[in-house]
Amino acid sequence: MNSITRDENGIIVPYDDPNIKNDEALIRYFSKDHIVRDDKAPNGYRLSSGTFSPSSEPHHGISVDLENQMLQDGLPSEGQCSPENGAVRVLASIPREESLMVGTSPMEGNPYHAEIWGAGRRISKRIARFLVRNSAIVKYPG
Repeated sequence: MNSITRDENGIIVPYDDPNIKNDEALIRYFSKDHIVRDDKAPNGYRLSSGTFSPSSEPHHGISVDLENQMLQDGLPSEGQCSPENGAVRVLASIPREESLMVGTSPMEGNPYHAEIWGAGRRISKRIARFLVRNSAIVKYPG
């Protein structure tokens, strides 16, 4: 297990965790607002690039959960997703292809929490679209 470094405010300093293998699935939760109409999409809808918007916290991480750990603990792939939200799966290799970091960031009440770091305060549309194109919906919003 890696020792996690925290800054002076107790916030995890971004790092790429070698214990998260490239073939590990990351689960990202999204709201129904991230489903947009697209006549070119097979079913007429697609996920917006906003699905992978970073947080506003100091290191601008994109929150995800580690699917393998959730499954090992008997949780479904959508993990702690609220009924009104949806969930997508993306492999850890995908953000790393764009030189982003993937690291564990456990939170109180969510030991599966991890983050994608390195996109900055505002992720580029190109990278966000790449993440969306390479993700798969595991749960639609309720």
